[in-house]
Amino acid sequence: MIVRFAILCSFLFCSNFLFAQNDFYRIDSIQISGNKKTKDKILLREIGYEIGDSIAASNVKSEINRIQKRLFDTGLFNDVKVAIQTGVTTSISIEVIENWYIYPKPIFQLADRNFNVWWKEQNRDLKRVNYGARLAHINFTGNRDALKLFLQWGYTRAVEAQYSLPSFDKNQKIGAAIFVFYSEKKETGYITINNKTVFGSNENEEIILKRFRTGLRFNYRPALFGYHSGNIEFHHNRGSDYLTQNLNPDYFGDGKSGIRFFMIDYDLKFDKRVFQLYPEKGYFFEWNIKKEGLGIFNDFNNLSTFAEFQYYYPILQKLTTAVRLKAKVNLIRNQVSFANNTGLGYWDDAIRGYELYVQDGTDFLLWKSSLRYQIYKKTFNFENWMPLYQYKKMSVQISLAANFDAGYVNEPTYKETNTFNNILLTGGGPGIDIILFNNFLINLEYSFNHIGESGFYFRTRSSF
Repeated sequence: MIVRFAILCSFLFCSNFLFAQNDFYRIDSIQISGNKKTKDKILLREIGYEIGDSIAASNVKSEINRIQKRLFDTGLFNDVKVAIQTGVTTSISIEVIENWYIYPKPIFQLADRNFNVWWKEQNRDLKRVNYGARLAHINFTGNRDALKLFLQWGYTRAVEAQYSLPSFDKNQKIGAAIFVFYSEKKETGYITINNKTVFGSNENEEIILKRFRTGLRFNYRPALFGYHSGNIEFHHNRGSDYLTQNLNPDYFGDGKSGIRFFMIDYDLKFDKRVFQLYPEKGYFFEWNIKKEGLGIFNDFNNLSTFAEFQYYYPILQKLTTAVRLKAKVNLIRNQVSFANNTGLGYWDDAIRGYELYVQDGTDFLLWKSSLRYQIYKKTFNFENWMPLYQYKKMSVQISLAANFDAGYVNEPTYKETNTFNNILLTGGGPGIDIILFNNFLINLEYSFNHIGESGFYFRTRSSF
């Protein structure tokens, strides 16, 4: 009897100890305020909790930060305050200041790949500027749906309309988007020489390149961090005789004056980054497979795939390491026309220190890494003189960065003079990263490359 009693007491003691270390709070209510336009369900989808769910006592502080960053990631809010009250009942309260959703603004943007190319290679030529009018609403009905319209003149004449709805079903798992785009150019890059794009135009300033595309995208988001999407698009690109015969008969391949093709692709993403604009921790994975040319036309036939992995680890409270690895390969090994043969140097797939160059190719491997240290973080209150309530508070975060990148591009065809293909390239240097309103990122970097060149480079991004 005494032995049984001792065993029972020991069991109860151990149970109490274990439960004390793993206390859970059951969520009794979720309160949301400040969202004048955005539907409550949009916020509830992102925070990942429902009434009746539980939060571990040891995770309360980290969950407050995670919920705040998830809501910032939507691009819908300039300020987010989260509180979790525990006690007899447990509640989550969220207070937001919404972003400015309507952006009717003039277009004045550079036609080149980046600011650095325009400033250094094109001598700040104002003819290489696009101008026009843009109307964008990033939260059209309060469901995080975006409507974008723009009409553009200048270096590139273009018109585009796009509407995207992240979810339209009851469970907020299925979404769709539709778009149409048309552009005309009097000048375009027609060949790569000495690792740089060479531009050409007709003396009569005639249109030498026309592009048209339209398509549908469907999204499926079964869980908070997982995404599936599929696209079907139609492309029709046409070049003038001057472009496809005089400048580069291989522009579309085999002397063709244009190409038409349908494209389908599938994209899988798993995103557990905390604060996607400038991740503080977590990881991201993406895999994509794309088929261009479905046999309806015989102008273009290509099958490609890429995979990308990002990892962010907080070494100390303000010190974070960031790593990004991406690989792309063409599965059909036919020669690709110049117009469709892009490797590194475009958009985000660029090696620091090589912003003025491109590395065209069928396959590539890219490594980007940074060590970031936050040196300043403050929120300024403009309550007294700012008329727009969305911008009455401005958050500012500044970090120092040490960057190192490496990349390799495989190019079996267009190799002459392009010495940056088929060799390992390395580059990097110090940088300053500035985040404004939790939605705008400015990168100021001084980078070096493997041939001893160095320079100051400037980039911007937004979360919407």
